[in-house]
Amino acid sequence: MHQPSSFDGDRGRLYVTDVTGGGFLVIWTKPEYGQDVVNLYGKKYDGFGSESSFKVDLNSNFPNTTPVFAPLKSGGYVLVWVEETNLAKRSIYYQVLNNKFKPRTKRLLVKCGTHRQANPIIKGLDSGGFIITWEYESRHQDGYPEISLAAKKYDYRGKE
Repeated sequence: MHQPSSFDGDRGRLYVTDVTGGGFLVIWTKPEYGQDVVNLYGKKYDGFGSESSFKVDLNSNFPNTTPVFAPLKSGGYVLVWVEETNLAKRSIYYQVLNNKFKPRTKRLLVKCGTHRQANPIIKGLDSGGFIITWEYESRHQDGYPEISLAAKKYDYRGKE
């Protein structure tokens, strides 16, 4: 596997996902030098190993973790990530991208809560839409944390 190399600075954890028609994507988040902004970078490799680079402006002042991609049957991709506003609060966002990784939608909120939202999973549907699932933490009556699962379904335009 090729190691992403064309971007300077610290890289977060690398995430890899398959691409429809062969090849794969490598994605990671990285703080912008001298700014309080974190963006997502990636490289797409086709079945022959040729690469193309892209950047998605998340326009966030908060750390972004667990970015996940999924190809859409309707073309393009959907990106989902968790934004950590503080240790107790994490929100989940998504953005639909075209085949060249340019925004088809603005960044949209999936779920924001007073407790932890984590571990999003995304699946493209045969209809061209997608479904996002995630874990969230709430407080049980006895005060202990309780982990539950949630899901939202979207059409090919990213509408709920």
